Amino acid sequence: MRLVSERCSLIWTSVVFICAVLSAGSSPAQVAERYQVMRIPLTVVDKDNRPFSGYWVGVRLDPSSPNQPEDETITAVIDNETIYYGKGETYTKYGPIDRQGKVMIPFVVYGDREDCIGYEIGLFLEGEQVDPKTKKECLALDKVVSTTFVASIRVPTPWTTWVKYGVFFVILTGFVVLGIYKPFYGWQLKGSEDPQDATVCRHRATSLLLFLIAVIYGVMFFVLLPHNLLVWVVFVLLAVLWLLHFVFAVLLK
Repeated sequence: MRLVSERCSLIWTSVVFICAVLSAGSSPAQVAERYQVMRIPLTVVDKDNRPFSGYWVGVRLDPSSPNQPEDETITAVIDNETIYYGKGETYTKYGPIDRQGKVMIPFVVYGDREDCIGYEIGLFLEGEQVDPKTKKECLALDKVVSTTFVASIRVPTPWTTWVKYGVFFVILTGFVVLGIYKPFYGWQLKGSEDPQDATVCRHRATSLLLFLIAVIYGVMFFVLLPHNLLVWVVFVLLAVLWLLHFVFAVLLK
């Protein structure tokens, strides 16, 4: 009887030991599965909707968000890479941004519930934050497919680009003068010897020339050039000059 009792005691001890080992071994897995990594493609454009390239994106837990995680540090593993964010820590940099303004960002989100986690996103160049504006995102698992960060600054334009566009504008203007203005002026004067007709025809041709120049500049402005104050001023001056000439030299003559 005593031998049976000892065997039973040994069996129960073994069962308790095995359960304890299994419980201890499953705890880390349960903790790890609490968070998951969600990779989201981020597109970064300037205030004129032009993509940034060569810059870096900084990501951190948003200290001002009410949707902060319960843990001081949130961690998850994806493709043998450990991704983590901690409360009160500085930005983690990702990049560089490609020519289309895109970069893939790994965010750590809850894996066992639908609550979101607040993040703050900033724009960096050579380790310095170049845009005072940041983007706020509250992310949950599979709730966001992609997102866009619209910066409050413009992509810098090299002076060589301005020279190239200036030469292009002069070439197009010369084409308009030689290929449209002069033929249109000569076509109107054809068969007429009245000096007054020559003046009217000249005004009409000049009005058409000013209009086409404004259109060419406008196309370059909206397609090629950054939308800064100087470009706006030149465009408005060209449009006003054409409008005044058309009203006073064509309509009122």
